[in-house]
Amino acid sequence: LSHLSVASYQLISQSKLLFTGFFMSIMLKKRLSGRQYAALILLMCGTVFTQLSEMSRSASTGGNALYGGMLTLLGAALSALPNVYYEKVLKTDGENQWAKNIQLTFWIWVWLLVISVPSLFHSGSIQQMTPSNMFAGITGWVWLVI
Repeated sequence: LSHLSVASYQLISQSKLLFTGFFMSIMLKKRLSGRQYAALILLMCGTVFTQLSEMSRSASTGGNALYGGMLTLLGAALSALPNVYYEKVLKTDGENQWAKNIQLTFWIWVWLLVISVPSLFHSGSIQQMTPSNMFAGITGWVWLVI
């Protein structure tokens, strides 16, 4: 994020809409209307023009706007894909919605555990996992949102 301005990041991250439309047309076989295509093209043009102006500005300041822009686009694509896939899973007929939600929740927990295991090896020694360090940083406001 240090390679982009705040405005450029916000605008490029809106390309998630482009990726969502693309993935929906491929995975869900959904047809977009002409108006929807026009809106996506206008969004893409705004993103491209902003990125071009950011690249010329960052060349003088030493930042790498292309690198920051590509990482932001990758983040937008990786954010859109699971959302469309989840919609596909929910719209598939013949299976119980409750079972689908339990299955997805199980795999989310597996990945959370895979990601959190390396943090247990802090400074070369294994820390014991306790509820106090497992839920560190979760405040009352977080529980209220959950």
